[in-house]
Amino acid sequence: FDRGIHVRFGAAANDICSTAYWYQTPPHRPFVRLPEWPKLLAGTELRAGECDLVDETPRWRLCGPFHPVGNDPILSTYPPETAEYDPGVEYDGGYPPGSPWRTEGRHIARWRERPHYHGFVDFGHAFRPISSSNSLNWPAVGLAETFLEAEADMQATLHIGWANDIAFRLNDGPYRRLGPRPGFTTEKHTVALRRGVNRLRVKLLNPDNARSVGHVWGAWVFAVLVVRPDGRVIEPTLNPLSR
Repeated sequence: FDRGIHVRFGAAANDICSTAYWYQTPPHRPFVRLPEWPKLLAGTELRAGECDLVDETPRWRLCGPFHPVGNDPILSTYPPETAEYDPGVEYDGGYPPGSPWRTEGRHIARWRERPHYHGFVDFGHAFRPISSSNSLNWPAVGLAETFLEAEADMQATLHIGWANDIAFRLNDGPYRRLGPRPGFTTEKHTVALRRGVNRLRVKLLNPDNARSVGHVWGAWVFAVLVVRPDGRVIEPTLNPLSR
């Protein structure tokens, strides 16, 4: 379509997700959050400045893709885990000839900074092979890290959601592997934050068809929300003030 599209559909017992595409040539004004429902009703006036801007602040840095290694890839160690962070470094992802990742050099793993949306981080927005299939389980391991600031030592609650297999690590502690799941899963875990800056790392597996136990079809995504004992959310940051 050139200017717009209007689609009508219905369903009986199935959940439906709709997608709207917006084509716009830069430069353009920053996008804003969708207003509350009363502001969307016909005949309602929405003045400029009434909606908050969408937060595009990079809050996580991601590194990938890496070909899954060993019989239990989530417990294997990948190059960035044993090296100091370097935004310019590149790693060979280890993909064999013929892999869709090798198209246009997409098998080269590198660091990229990304925002999160309501706590969700999607590796597929940063790394993805070229393929004509929309139901492809493309095998990959991705690493992510961010920082959490705490004004005092505290026991916080880490809410985490993921598809397939995941592990997380806080500061210098061991990885806590949460295990493979057949669909998107959420859990809560108590974590000990120390006063100052805390480093949170996540390792997420998107398995190939042979290893897959679920039905998420290439959903390489996780979500994290860290809550203080008083209920306030700790926003992840790549630029902690006390670092």
